[in-house]
This record gives sequence, C-alpha cells and structure tokens, in this order.
Amino acid sequence: MKKNKAQLWDMVQFIFRNYYDRMIHAILWFNGLVDQDAVRASVRHIVDKAEVLRSTFRAGFFRPKWVVNDLDDTGQLVQVINADDVEKASFECISQSFSYKEKLQIRVFIVQDGTKSAIAFLVNHMCFDGGDFGYFLKKFVECYNSVLRTGSCEGVEIKTGSRDADQLYQGMSPERAKEAKGLYKNVSRTGVKHKFAFSDDKHDLATRFTVKRLTEEQLTAIKTKAKSVGASLNDVLLAGYLRAIANQLALGPDEIVNVTSMVDLRRHLPDRQTQGMTNMTGFMPCKIAVVGDDFATTLSRVTEQTKKAKADPNLGLYGLPLLKLAFTIFPYAIAEAAIRIGYVNPLIGMSNIGTVDPQKFKLDGVNMTDAFMTGATKYKPYVQVTFNGFAGEGRMCIAQKCSEKDQKIISDFLDDMVAQMVEFAQKP
Repeated sequence: MKKNKAQLWDMVQFIFRNYYDRMIHAILWFNGLVDQDAVRASVRHIVDKAEVLRSTFRAGFFRPKWVVNDLDDTGQLVQVINADDVEKASFECISQSFSYKEKLQIRVFIVQDGTKSAIAFLVNHMCFDGGDFGYFLKKFVECYNSVLRTGSCEGVEIKTGSRDADQLYQGMSPERAKEAKGLYKNVSRTGVKHKFAFSDDKHDLATRFTVKRLTEEQLTAIKTKAKSVGASLNDVLLAGYLRAIANQLALGPDEIVNVTSMVDLRRHLPDRQTQGMTNMTGFMPCKIAVVGDDFATTLSRVTEQTKKAKADPNLGLYGLPLLKLAFTIFPYAIAEAAIRIGYVNPLIGMSNIGTVDPQKFKLDGVNMTDAFMTGATKYKPYVQVTFNGFAGEGRMCIAQKCSEKDQKIISDFLDDMVAQMVEFAQKP
C-alpha cells in the first residue's frame, strides 16, 4: 500500500478542522445536458493521476500521511441527480461535507432537469487550494472535450510532481532562499479581536451560502473608478468589507479593524505553477483605523497598505518557516497542540478566487451560463467573504454554518458592502 507524506498546508488545514468544514465548493451551470460518460471518464482520469484525491488521511502521533487507495475501490466518482430546481439541488449537493478518512477526497454531482444541467464539485481543501482547483477545472474541461472528440482523455497530461511547500524556494538564489526560510514572524497574530456580529443562536445551524451579485455595469464602474484613484478591485472589496464591519459593530473612527486576505504563493514560483496539485497560500493582513471621513478615505488607507505589501518580495511567506519548524522538531500530535496555541485562524477573512471565463470553460455541445465558487464553510465566530467573477459580473459569497437569523445578518452585511462600493463608483 503506497503512502505519501502529508505536506505543510495539508496539516494546517487539518489542524483548523474545528473552524471550518475543509471543503472547496463550486457549481458550473450549462444550458443543456452534459454527457454523463464524458464527465465520469474525465473525473476518473484526473483522480487516477492525482493520488491525493484518492487517498485517506491518517494523522497518527508522529507524522501524518496520505494512504493511496486503488481507484477501483474508492466508490462512486460521479452521482447523477434529477431535480425540478437545478440551482437549489446543486447548492444542496455542495452543502455536504465528508471525512478525511474517506477513500475519495472529491465528490462530483451532475444535476439535471431534462433541458439544462449543472456540475457541482466538493473537494477536501487539504488536497489543494483555489489556485490548483482552477487547474483541476481546466483539466476537467480538457478531458471532457477530448472524450467527446476522440473517445478518450488518456492523452491529457495531469501534473503529478511534488506537493511540498519547499518548491517555493527552489527557484530563488541561495541568498534569497536563505532570507525567505528565516521569515519566522507570525503574521497570523494581528492583535485585533473584533468579531463579526453573529447571533447567539446555537440551534438550526446548517451550511448556508449567501450570495450577492454585482452586475456587469456595476463591476465595470467600480473597476474604472478604482483605477482612476490608483486602486485595484481587490482594494475596493477590502475597503467595502472593512467599512461594513465598522458599521455593523458601530466602531469609532480610531478603532482598528483587520481583514486578512489569502495570498496565492505561486507568485513566488518561476512559472506560477506548482509541480503537483497542492496548497500554496499565505496571509496578507490589512489592519487600519477604518472609518475615516468617507469611502475614499478608507480606500486610500487600504491602497497604501496593499501597495506596500505587494512591494515586499516576501509577501505571503512570513510564518511558513515557523510552521515547518513546529512540524519538524515535534511529533505531529505535539506540533498540532503548539500550533493551535500560537497560530491564529483569521477571525475576518477575504479571498478573491478570480474570474471564470465561460469561453475557457466551455464543454462541447453546451454553453456555461453561470459559475459559483467559494472556499470552506466557516463556523462562528469565523467569517470569510469570497469573490469570483463570471462573464463580466461579480459574485460575493459568505459560506457559513449558521442559523436563519444569522443568514439574515449576513445578507444585510453583504448588501451594505455592495451599496458602499456602488455608491463610491457613482460619485464624480
């Protein structure tokens, strides 16, 4: 039985399992019926090559590992669900979660109503992050179209190289690598204790996805206005997020608020690609006295911080050596206890997943009509806003295990965030 060493962020995601569900969630909608056999063949090909997707995670006392399972023994790769309401049924599919002890670390669902369909994906975040999930989806499309055009996808290459975080340093000069490997600063500890104002409800808790949309007109206006003041779309999202938090908590003008963004560490790789499908993320805190006189003031403070952070050649690398040291010098069980004490999961987080181009994700015979992607479902008091673009539009989502009362709070919060950004874009 083959065993592969668990990598840095595999273990960190596992340690934080009490803070979120460890799942990546995505749905792709199409204007026709997808070919079920092509979907099955495509998923099977990728899972066969990417061993972590057909492995069982075992923590153990000394060193966690992935035990690779034979593909024929893993169980059903793709489930087909017939439903009257495709959208509702698709979200129900990704509202699930599954154990790291399972033989298969991915679930794929075809949801259809006779005229249109959706493909829903649920993946253990311990296997890879949003960056390599995007790679997975591109390869899925390539495989699917290859099956329809040639009858097979065996010729589609899937990367199977190292999943080790040490590949971050391989393209650096010896001096640069030495510096990066000495960045022990623990950026997860920001000293800011403000929390999202959830209700005290402890009953009726369920996975709920609250999604708000920015129209193409709104998103274009926001990008144009942001560019005119030297800011990025991500800066505007952060400013809107920070001001909505300040409003929700009724904070004074000098009170500090922090939102921690996830950084794709592929920026430090020579070709911006990992050798194998893996997690490669870091933290970028944005801590400011948030309110100011208006949105423009908040945005200028955010932009100042993010420009400084992006100019730092070590962006996102801080704290990784500290995590590696803990896993190196201690048996895993002790390292987990130490990391729980010293390393802090962000209370308020944001992740810009990027844009889905329907032309690049086109399946032969059907056109994509919509796409939804988000990271892990957070547990109170932790919260995260994710953003993804599609065909010129924007989608903001908070995936939360919460009550109906909490979801109303979340909905109002996202409405405030959207309203502030739209108002900013409309001002002369």
